[in-house]
Amino acid sequence: MDSQFKSVEEQLFLDAIALQLNLTGDTLATFLARFNRKNADRENVTLVSFIAWNKEPEDASQKLQDELKKICKIFEDNGGPSNKPKRGRAAKGQSPWEQGYKWLWESRFPEWQRQNNQPFSLPGEICRKGQANIDALVQQVRSRLLPFITAPHSIIGTMRMFSVSQPVPVDKIYIDLNVLEQVSSSRHFSNWRGEYEPGNRQDFDRLSSSQVKQKGVEAISVIKDYAKLLVLGKPGAGKTTFLKSLAVKCIQPEEEFFADLVPLFVALPEFAKMVHKMKTSWNLLDYLAKELANQSNGCDANAKEILVQGRSLVLLDGLDEVPSEDIENVIDAVREFGGYGNNRLVITCRTQSQKELEGFTDVEVDNFTPEQVDRFVENWFKIVDSGAQASLAPQLQQQLRAAENKTIAELTVTPVLLNLICAVFRDERGNLPKKRFQLYEKGIRQLLERLKRMPSDRKLTIDIKEEFMAELAVMLFEKNDYFPEEQTLEKFIGNYFKVERSTARNIMKIFETETGLLIERSAGYWSFSHLTFQEYLVAKWFHAHTGLTGLVNATTDHYWREVFILMAEMSSNLEQFLLALKSEIDLLSNSKPLLTSFLGYIEGKSLIVQTELKIPYSLAIIRTFYFEKCLLFVLRQTGLSIHAGFKSGEPILDVMALDSTLIQTFISGHIWIGGRDRFHGEMKNRISNFVKVFDVNACQNAYEDNLKYFLEDLRDRLPSSDDDLDGCFSWWQENGCMWLSDIHNLIKYRNLFLIFGEQWSEQYQNLSEKHLNYFRKYHTLNWFLIDCLNSDTSVSNNVRQEIEETLLLPSQHRK
Repeated sequence: MDSQFKSVEEQLFLDAIALQLNLTGDTLATFLARFNRKNADRENVTLVSFIAWNKEPEDASQKLQDELKKICKIFEDNGGPSNKPKRGRAAKGQSPWEQGYKWLWESRFPEWQRQNNQPFSLPGEICRKGQANIDALVQQVRSRLLPFITAPHSIIGTMRMFSVSQPVPVDKIYIDLNVLEQVSSSRHFSNWRGEYEPGNRQDFDRLSSSQVKQKGVEAISVIKDYAKLLVLGKPGAGKTTFLKSLAVKCIQPEEEFFADLVPLFVALPEFAKMVHKMKTSWNLLDYLAKELANQSNGCDANAKEILVQGRSLVLLDGLDEVPSEDIENVIDAVREFGGYGNNRLVITCRTQSQKELEGFTDVEVDNFTPEQVDRFVENWFKIVDSGAQASLAPQLQQQLRAAENKTIAELTVTPVLLNLICAVFRDERGNLPKKRFQLYEKGIRQLLERLKRMPSDRKLTIDIKEEFMAELAVMLFEKNDYFPEEQTLEKFIGNYFKVERSTARNIMKIFETETGLLIERSAGYWSFSHLTFQEYLVAKWFHAHTGLTGLVNATTDHYWREVFILMAEMSSNLEQFLLALKSEIDLLSNSKPLLTSFLGYIEGKSLIVQTELKIPYSLAIIRTFYFEKCLLFVLRQTGLSIHAGFKSGEPILDVMALDSTLIQTFISGHIWIGGRDRFHGEMKNRISNFVKVFDVNACQNAYEDNLKYFLEDLRDRLPSSDDDLDGCFSWWQENGCMWLSDIHNLIKYRNLFLIFGEQWSEQYQNLSEKHLNYFRKYHTLNWFLIDCLNSDTSVSNNVRQEIEETLLLPSQHRK
């Protein structure tokens, strides 16, 4: 019999005795350590460091003595040597536990060998005597696993957190997750990517939660419902912590969560690494048996028996982290192991790396709800500030609900980012940074500090890493390429660090796994993990390299809004920033004759409305209103929002509402002429609006007699809003063009002919794309100016008045 065989046989013997004597907890841990032949020469004072206590005792030596007394008493009750205490100190080899040791190995072991005949050739013999024995073995292994999983530095029962130097018990911080039972699919990513509207932060993470709105369900209930589960989620969603929490919950004696199973947490990348290192086959059963034996301080044979009998909750983490060259082998190994049908399997994988696993149900980790955010914050501060008189948790919870912190609150949907926010909040002594960019700066730098290795000789400082991320953010932002293909990133990284493509790919992967700032959204498509981080990095780059002029030149559309607001925050003098932005806007309008003429007509219309109709609005308010409504005609787009952002505090008057309806009706009507499909979605609702706005009895004081007549005639000719769609469409086919012609005449009467009259219609309906971009940019920059102006109350009244009075006003029209 070789040494390896003998070692396994001896471990089987200890397992059998422990099972027979019903040893559990610290008593079992002491027995397996003290009576193991490998530890025969170790003194008690040394042995205490090898015992896996359920809870680290204050006096380990005394604890060992107490447990040995219990064991010796159990030996005596089962035919062992007498445990009666003797006076004085026992001679070497004569103490009760030493006598018990001799009895165990010199008497019981030979007897056990004769009874079992060939113990090692029949693995798990003690389990083949019926269900009672396998149940007993499960409970024995569970009792051994308990101290391993719940130990203070357990790799399973603890996790690392920002600003906490020691590992944190999972059950102290973990928040029960919700999952979505309808998974967002990466198979349609390329279509969605093409439809994505730049800057839409609501849609940016669509693939990370679900393209279909649905209510999350408690993950723990789903675990109970499905024996084989594939849990998908974006980086930082808490997938690994979820698996660890399942192991902790399962092993706790007081819990009734699969109490008849043995939890086993394993990282799948480690399985692949072991296969290459040991040059073994892709046999997941053998690997899991060894891991279970190691974790439970038991033997492979009993561990394998538990797995073969289907009595384990197998938790396989990180399928997406398995090297690409090994992934198919690992999946095949999982499928093969799945043949041991009674085991329950839970596998985690990033959403974009979703794999087809036959027999598995796919679910996806949902974003944190506000209630989950509150619980996480409360748990976080209990751990970090356990000795403080007052917790900072209520203050952070309140600040995250504040409207001004909405974009910060958007980051709380995943545990890793909420952890980051808690850490920064604590560092700021109970306040979120006064300016949002300061939070993003602190958060990003903390994430970058996690990156310690690079697949090249170049050592990166925090500043170099941040500059690289900023350069990448700007390159993609300027191209509207929010979800670049992998080769785009590889090329950029290769050029930036002057490395080969393979090294660039490794750098990309390292930034993903160690910082979470870059993520692979779908096979071959990447992005920043959060749009907020990318916008901050873009603002930081322009602030450091080109200033406001460079940002204005780069701006092409509304999705640059957040970048402007962040750069305004970064400015050391906000008033100078606002006045400089106003100068850039004026420079643009003065250099484009068509735009200057357009603004001149807008000013003329605004003066008429203010003076002749005696509307009590400032010219700036009226200009913004008509600028946007008339710009609808030029750009053929809705959603312009300078006026909505202008804090006038007054409602739109009936006269202005009428002009708005006339313009929108004229534009929409020409679109409806295109056919039934376009008509279908809007016309019936629009008819109801016409009747409401043209109800002259509700606004008699606003309209003169001629205008009332026009409105009543237009209203009375409309079909009833109660008519069905076919009836409305028939009316439109017969009368629509004539009715629109009368709308056009009314537009002329309302002095809106300046835009829609004969002299302008052809000129502005056929603008080149180049000129259209000038109009878009002018509108966008003014929108940003108003938003920046409203984002900070510290702007003086004089500067605010100067900007408002000259808003949308050509230089030649100013006094």
